[in-house]
Amino acid sequence: MSQNPLVSLIILTYNQENYIEEAIEGALSQTYSPLEIVFSDDNSPDSTFEVISKRLENYNGPHKIILNKNVPNLGLVQHVNKLVSEVCTGDYIAFSAGDDISMPARIEESIKFINENTEVVALSTSLIVIDENSDISANQPKEIKNNVIYDLNYFLSDSFKHINGPSRIVSKQVFNFFPPLNSNCPTEDSTYLFRSFLIGKVGLLANKGVKYRVHGNNMSSAAGLKKMNVN
Repeated sequence: MSQNPLVSLIILTYNQENYIEEAIEGALSQTYSPLEIVFSDDNSPDSTFEVISKRLENYNGPHKIILNKNVPNLGLVQHVNKLVSEVCTGDYIAFSAGDDISMPARIEESIKFINENTEVVALSTSLIVIDENSDISANQPKEIKNNVIYDLNYFLSDSFKHINGPSRIVSKQVFNFFPPLNSNCPTEDSTYLFRSFLIGKVGLLANKGVKYRVHGNNMSSAAGLKKMNVN
């Protein structure tokens, strides 16, 4: 029997018909096992869910596939709450947006590091930034040469810099310890990061595990941030 923990990889989708095929291929390419992949669409008015369904209807690969569509639309945080509490069964939950692309070794490398550093309850990999055409952007995040483990003191310090969410994997103990996110919380990213620091440590891998797509419709774009009530 496998000694690896079960991982749930969530692909969160909403209006991403132009990008979802690449996100699907990235998820299915994962070298890690055992892995359940949850493709979950928040009632997109475009053809995102239809593209997912068609691609997966004859899938016979090594991963367990779960397909979910919310009716009606729940919004980001309630969508995540539903998946974490009702759908995912993994010991760890990894998050990915429907416009980003996971590299094949993303989950395998993340779990390997966590197994070697048991105090780590959440982990991100480094990113490759791409544009709407999947071309590598000229604006890349600053590279780190070595893997890093951060603690709560770092989070509270003046030197703290946000640890990216697009490649994050989180231990189920974080979700079990805290209640569901409030319905008026604008994003799950920063809250889960803070909660992780309260009960453990957070890692960052130097290896690039996700191609993060930057385009005008990103939630974290300038236009998207203006729509958020961060208070």
